[in-house]
Amino acid sequence: MRIVFTLLFILAAVSLATAQNVAPSCPTIKVTGPSRITAPGDTMTFTAEVVFVGEELPVTYEWTVNSGRIVKGQGTVVVEVADGDPGTNVTATVAVRGLPRHCSGYASDSGPMNVIIEGSPVDEWDDIPDDDQRARLDSFFIDLKDNPTSHGFIEIYVDAEKARRSGVRVVKFIVEHAKLRSFDTSRLVFGVKESTFNSVRLWRVPRGAANPNCDNCIVYNGRDL
Repeated sequence: MRIVFTLLFILAAVSLATAQNVAPSCPTIKVTGPSRITAPGDTMTFTAEVVFVGEELPVTYEWTVNSGRIVKGQGTVVVEVADGDPGTNVTATVAVRGLPRHCSGYASDSGPMNVIIEGSPVDEWDDIPDDDQRARLDSFFIDLKDNPTSHGFIEIYVDAEKARRSGVRVVKFIVEHAKLRSFDTSRLVFGVKESTFNSVRLWRVPRGAANPNCDNCIVYNGRDL
């Protein structure tokens, strides 16, 4: 009987020592990125999820990205990333600090950035009556309302000797008509350029795309007019 108790004591001691040497469980770490393709100029959101087994530890979060920059949320479970390279996958990696040394504290996910879409010319005219211009501007405003994430770029070519004065007159004409139609003039950008002819060209420019090349243009932003 004494031998049995001795063996039981030894087994209990071994079990206790083994339990004390078992490393604590590591949490499950997951990062979830955007569920759809992100347009150039938009931000991407990445969320970290840490699921602990047993006691929850006081941890901190450190994020890195392979493209773009973190504009919000560094040090938290949710970050926003801006200026990712168009046409690439943006990867955000979280490092969870404060875990046991044997635990891996890293996780990542990626989200695709769309390629830059070029602006599309919508209409163009030379010298036509004012009423005809107004009608075609109405169609332009409707097109922009149907594409609410785009803005309008208006190229204005005017006689070189009267470039600034004539250009301002055309800009004013378009802005006044936009306001008459209750169209948001902050969605319009004007580029006035000297030329040997008079012409107006209308462009629809998607979000994230650059305005059409307009070298040596005098640029007016509708939000300032």
